[in-house]
Amino acid sequence: MEHYQDVKIKKIQEKLLDDSLSIEQAFGACGVDSRGLYLRLFKEKTKKSPNEYRQENIKKQPFSTLIWKRARRVEPKAEPLII
Repeated sequence: MEHYQDVKIKKIQEKLLDDSLSIEQAFGACGVDSRGLYLRLFKEKTKKSPNEYRQENIKKQPFSTLIWKRARRVEPKAEPLII
């Protein structure tokens, strides 16, 4: 069970580096609730809150990685206007 939880925490850490996702969305993308067990496990394993982890680690990413992540964001396409 602990290995499964470690894998989930690693995945949450990856998702938190995507600043286009809220913290709740990062947890949700991993199939867990941001207010339950995995929030407590995240804090135990990383010794940081999700917000602290995000702030500290986004600054450490290479600039090219940040540009790539922002470039791959998909904006919703506007529906064609039919008159």
